[in-house]
Amino acid sequence: MLADSFLLSALVGFAAGLMDAAVGGGGLLQIPGLFNLLPNATPVASVMGINKFASCCGTLTATGAISAPNPRAVENAAACRGVGICRFIFGREKRW
Repeated sequence: MLADSFLLSALVGFAAGLMDAAVGGGGLLQIPGLFNLLPNATPVASVMGINKFASCCGTLTATGAISAPNPRAVENAAACRGVGICRFIFGREKRW
């Protein structure tokens, strides 16, 4: 029984995280799942706190993945700056 509820809560959490990453609103899946899977004596504030903690962990993980250094981004930015400078210097005669 405990293993089934753990597996189901992991599945609901994964689906909510996937939905939250794609379009937002993963709490719309997770909150009803938490209310159904946690014991009936669990206070509403605790359920909301669990949901908020899970969403904060997902947001921090996504932020860390996005802000990780990307060596190709530095190379692309340098190339774009070089092209922009060349267009500014050599493209002046075409401006009105």
